[in-house]
Amino acid sequence: MEKQIKKIVDIFSKFPTIGERTATRFALYLLSLPKEEIDKICQEIIDFKNEIKLCSFCFNPISTKTSSTAPEEKEEQLCTICQDKKRSKLLCVVEKETDLWQMEKMKKYNGRYFILGGKMDFLKENSLGKMRIEELKKRVKKAEPNEIILAINPTSDGILTMNYILKILKPLTCNDQSQTIKITRLGTGLPINGEIEYADYETIEKALEGRA
Repeated sequence: MEKQIKKIVDIFSKFPTIGERTATRFALYLLSLPKEEIDKICQEIIDFKNEIKLCSFCFNPISTKTSSTAPEEKEEQLCTICQDKKRSKLLCVVEKETDLWQMEKMKKYNGRYFILGGKMDFLKENSLGKMRIEELKKRVKKAEPNEIILAINPTSDGILTMNYILKILKPLTCNDQSQTIKITRLGTGLPINGEIEYADYETIEKALEGRA
């Protein structure tokens, strides 16, 4: 394999779920395209990186072109969900963006979200990984939700993650007994080791209804 092809294969191999064989197919496909098409793909990737930012509250990806936030308030850019003042005072904590998108498609949940950015992995030196724990605590203090729904995928690591979040949020939810924030988990509609991203709407709806 030519050195330059190997470089491209190595880049694609770093993508989630992409092995070397599939990465090689991608590289050879690019090689078959005319230069104009390659230039267009490269420009789309650059535009994607420049224009897509994260919501300053929930970390949902948003386009700076369609955001209604004023230029002087760019550090406070909010997605359309977080801008919606009709949303109920619920805060749903999900592991990743695709979980949020799947739940939002269902149109059965009307609160706000927080994307945790990962889950605990005790096999790694830094078991918390890229989890946004400090940011979550700040959002809870700022939003003062009536209920926090832990909608983390119920794998073994996910269950440990929810237990950890429950522990670190407890002091923030029990300071004033008259305003205690309820913390719940999705119900049994979602099977153990299941993933929200791939669940059908009826399953997610039952999991929401059965949260406890």
